[in-house]
Amino acid sequence: MLLSKLFIVPFLAAVVPCLLLPKRVHDLGMENLDGDWRIVSLQARGNQTDPNAMAHVVYRIKGNKCLYMSGGAVLNEFKWTRDETLRPFTLDIEYTGDNPNSKQQYAGGVKAVYRMVDGKLERNYAEPGKPRPTDFRSTLENGHTLIMLERVK
Repeated sequence: MLLSKLFIVPFLAAVVPCLLLPKRVHDLGMENLDGDWRIVSLQARGNQTDPNAMAHVVYRIKGNKCLYMSGGAVLNEFKWTRDETLRPFTLDIEYTGDNPNSKQQYAGGVKAVYRMVDGKLERNYAEPGKPRPTDFRSTLENGHTLIMLERVK
């Protein structure tokens, strides 16, 4: 009886904290991000944006392509290169559309990291041409944009 108590205490000490932590998914396949996503939280340079201001925006992901849409119209088109062997997962984004303003805005490409948190897609972007973020923080100093998306049902 004493022996079983000695094993149960360390087991509970190891398992209970894991049950209280948010669910994290680390092994995603390319198809796991496919679909339509909407913004639920956006923080740029440490400033929180009202998610209702972006409620009309939909990201449509299919393989290595992403369409940025509003009201059903495609505003921007991107090609993604994902690497899920690195931690955090990395995302290289290249603008592929025809809008000259967007071509200039995204010149040099965008480096990002991403992860799934409780079924939501969290991405952290550097400014175009800047080094990739290494964490999931957006501050005035680092200039990153942290965005949380959920699937459109």
